[in-house]
Amino acid sequence: MIGDQSQALEKPNSVVISEDIALKYFGEVNPVGKRINFNSQFDLQVTGVIASPPQNTDLPFKILTRFQFDEEEHGNCPSLIW
Repeated sequence: MIGDQSQALEKPNSVVISEDIALKYFGEVNPVGKRINFNSQFDLQVTGVIASPPQNTDLPFKILTRFQFDEEEHGNCPSLIW
C-alpha cells in the first residue's frame, strides 16, 4: 500500500484507490494527496493506493471512501464501498 494505512480513511472525503484506478487517472504520478471529483459533487482526497483485487474476488472494489453525510438528509451512513 502507498500512504499511511493507519489513517487512510480517518478524515471525511478521503479515498483509497486501487492500482488500476491510480493508473487510469494519474498515470505514473503518485496520486496520494491529489483530488478526485465524484459525481460533480464531492472532491475526494486520495490518501492511499492498494493492490487491485483479483478477478475472482467477492468484493471487486476499485475505490474505498468515507463521506460525511448530513444525517437528517441521508441518515447515519459514514462510509461507502464501490
